[in-house]
Amino acid sequence: FHIRTIKNISKPNDEGGKYTSIRINFHAPGTSFVQQDMFPESNRSKQTLIYLKELNYRAEDGRNLQAVFRGLKELQKRQRTRELEANTMKDIKEQPSLKLIKDRSRPVLRDLNVKPQLGSTGRNRAVGTLEAHQNGFRFTSSRAEHVDIIYRNIAHAIFQPCENDQTVLLHFNLKDPIL
Repeated sequence: FHIRTIKNISKPNDEGGKYTSIRINFHAPGTSFVQQDMFPESNRSKQTLIYLKELNYRAEDGRNLQAVFRGLKELQKRQRTRELEANTMKDIKEQPSLKLIKDRSRPVLRDLNVKPQLGSTGRNRAVGTLEAHQNGFRFTSSRAEHVDIIYRNIAHAIFQPCENDQTVLLHFNLKDPIL
C-alpha cells in the first residue's frame, strides 16, 4: 500500500490492557475527499477490483506496534511535506537573469531591512542594499546573499511614506514566486 492511500491511523485504548491494537483506515473510491489520481484503475470494471477500507492489528507486546505507529505517522508527515514542496515548485517559473549595470550611478538604497528573512540566519530581518538595474532589482544582504526581482514579475509595487511612523515601506507583490 502507498502511504497516500492511508486515511488515518489510530491506536485505540483496550479496556483490558492485555492487548495493544492499531487500526489503519484507507481511502476508497466512492468515499468523500478522495483524489481521482489516487485510484486510476477505478474506471475499469468494478467487479474485478477490491479495496480494503480498514485493517486492525493486535498484539500482546505493544512496543512493536508503537514503533510501527510512530513510523507510519512519520512517513505520512514526510509524504505531506514532499507533496507540498512539489506543489510549490510547480508554480515557480524560470525567470530571466538580471542584467547588471556596472556604472556607479545606478540608484541604490542602503541599510534596508527585508522580510521575509533570507536563508536561515535566525534573525527576523536581513539588512542590506537594494539596487536598481536594467531589468530588475537586486537586494544584497550584509552576508552577501542576494535576491533578484525582475520588473516583469512585479504585479504591484506599493510605497508607503513615513507619515506618523519611522518606517518607510516598499512592498512588491509578485506574479510568480521566486526562490
